Amino acid sequence: MNWKVKEVFAMYDKRGIESNALYKEAKGHVGCMTCINTINAENAEIARRYPERSCKNCSLRGDR
Repeated sequence: MNWKVKEVFAMYDKRGIESNALYKEAKGHVGCMTCINTINAENAEIARRYPERSCKNCSLRGDR
């Protein structure tokens, strides 16, 4: 399948499926915390919002 983003969300609406709330916050990519596909700015935001969940010993914290 090769669906466009709008098509996916249209199908969600049609089927009554609620998408991940982070998409409503204009996040372009939603993955596991912390996904290897995130960028440093996203990792820094995760660390700021959820310090208890951020990595304490690696560059994923976003402040190094």
